[in-house]
Amino acid sequence: MLSTNSNFADVVNYVIGIINLTIPVLVALAVVMFMWGAVRFIMKSGESVGGAAERDAMVWGVIALFVLFSIWGILHIMQNTLLGAGSYSGSSAGSSGNCVTTSHTITNSSNGVIGAVKTTDCSK
Repeated sequence: MLSTNSNFADVVNYVIGIINLTIPVLVALAVVMFMWGAVRFIMKSGESVGGAAERDAMVWGVIALFVLFSIWGILHIMQNTLLGAGSYSGSSAGSSGNCVTTSHTITNSSNGVIGAVKTTDCSK
């Protein structure tokens, strides 16, 4: 939540955070819309008439996915350009058998730690 003494960077990060929470939901809806259109299109493929509405649903699903990923990418480019790029640091946390666990912390110069990721690689 924003406080009364928030600066521009805090407001931008807050808005981008809200958008980042809604984009996965909207992407899921676009994928469902595409799949729904595809299934109905396949089911009507034997009929000589129809299929335009189903094809339109698939096209609009692809357009929605393109727009959502474009917005997400543009926001990240603008955030990194206007507010400075975040820094990335990684450190090995340990290993167990054939698996290696690594912890990563992602920080931004304006507001500190953004997130932390822990990965385990068992491919070796």
